[in-house]
Amino acid sequence: MSEKARILIIDDLADNIRMLRPLLKGDYEVIAAESGEEGLNIARTQQPDIILLDLKMPGMDGLEVLRRLRADKSTRDILVIMHTSNDDQTMTHTAIEEGAIDYVVRSGDTHLLLAKLKQYVEQIIVPRKQGAPSIPDIPVSTDLKRIFLSYSSKDATFAAHLKGVIEQMGYEAWIDHSHIKAGAVWLRSIEEGLKTCSGMVLVMSESAMASHFVTAEYLAIIRMKKPLIPVLYTPCDIPIVLEIIHRIDYHGNPLNAIEELRQSLKEQIG
Repeated sequence: MSEKARILIIDDLADNIRMLRPLLKGDYEVIAAESGEEGLNIARTQQPDIILLDLKMPGMDGLEVLRRLRADKSTRDILVIMHTSNDDQTMTHTAIEEGAIDYVVRSGDTHLLLAKLKQYVEQIIVPRKQGAPSIPDIPVSTDLKRIFLSYSSKDATFAAHLKGVIEQMGYEAWIDHSHIKAGAVWLRSIEEGLKTCSGMVLVMSESAMASHFVTAEYLAIIRMKKPLIPVLYTPCDIPIVLEIIHRIDYHGNPLNAIEELRQSLKEQIG
């Protein structure tokens, strides 16, 4: 990408902006706003690629800014990373549910933030700029009920196997590499996939549970109140929000797991 990615910092504390600006300006074009209202105006007029958004601000707080960004057609595709000193896990979940792609707790060590920015630019922003920024047409099957398959890229082989199993059971499996067209806006494509599916099968593994993309997907399906069927592929820490949902233990008993998946799909999806 020849041009630098544009990052908008929205933070009411000028010291925080002064701390971030020199860290970012070598690799990115940096703009800043010291209030939620100003940040929204800049987002609409200057169309940043990524917004670093503070949570606690006077007047309009970060969550309200996030909601308004997502409600506005001109700003809804901008990536938003909450960058705040609030380390409350509940607030993390709330921010993801409202549409943030990540939540980074502010600290003296900025390596995590810089690494995440680099990752998002390389994996999302660069492909956006190189391809057509249009939302692909995703056909809605009239015969088969669609199951969204959420997984980490490290589990792609197992996900492909599970896709075949789901399709043999008489469902359509929505999987990103099959349904997202080249040059499409990735996040919007995923959103459309979630909207058109009847439920989700979530592949659980250490890498999947650490993935911000997978987290955003299963939180979205919970928010939509659609059936969620977790399948434990490899041992991992279970996020609090998933502890209350029955999961299928593929790791412990693969043969029984397939039959249990069949029954769960029949009972929850139909």
